[in-house]
Amino acid sequence: MLLMVATGHSRNGYVQGRRLLPAPFLYPAQGNEREVFDLNEKHTSSRQNTARLLWKFLEGSKRFFLASILCAGITALADMVQPQIIRAAVDCAIGGKEGDFPAFVMEAVERIGGFSYLGENLWIMALAIVAVAAVQVLSQYGFRVSNTRASETLVKTMRDQLYGHIQRLPFSWHMKNKTGDIIQRCTSDIDTTKNFLSEQLTSVFRI
Repeated sequence: MLLMVATGHSRNGYVQGRRLLPAPFLYPAQGNEREVFDLNEKHTSSRQNTARLLWKFLEGSKRFFLASILCAGITALADMVQPQIIRAAVDCAIGGKEGDFPAFVMEAVERIGGFSYLGENLWIMALAIVAVAAVQVLSQYGFRVSNTRASETLVKTMRDQLYGHIQRLPFSWHMKNKTGDIIQRCTSDIDTTKNFLSEQLTSVFRI
């Protein structure tokens, strides 16, 4: 609609003697013309095609990405649990304050003997901190291994399929496209996709 601000537009899509866009983009479609342009459906179809293509490229690396996401979630959970154990040890087990933890945590503490018992046996709290720290370290290691395996498998799959597709293209296509552009598609663009999936996507589950 910003094009309508200019003066001198016509039904053919001209603005001050310059053709900017065809008429169907400037005026709403009428009658059978509604079937000609439907930008929303085109955008939806394009997103669906991109999603299907990306899902195809993930063949062989899906389980590694799922494993990395799971390890990232465990790491984030351990980051939240460890300070709470320290708070329970200082405020409740040693300080004698009333615990305000979730019901299932309080029930587990009561089964052990309560915070008073834990205050007399602080080694239990220390052991819990060490156990959570060990789980955190193992999950971080699992995340790095699975994420690296997934990203490298993805890169190999994408480059193999892209190379096979380029090999089947006609000679006229190679004459129209520059060699540098083709190489960029096979290198930097693939690396950008890999970095998004291996760093940005998995980092969502680490917040």
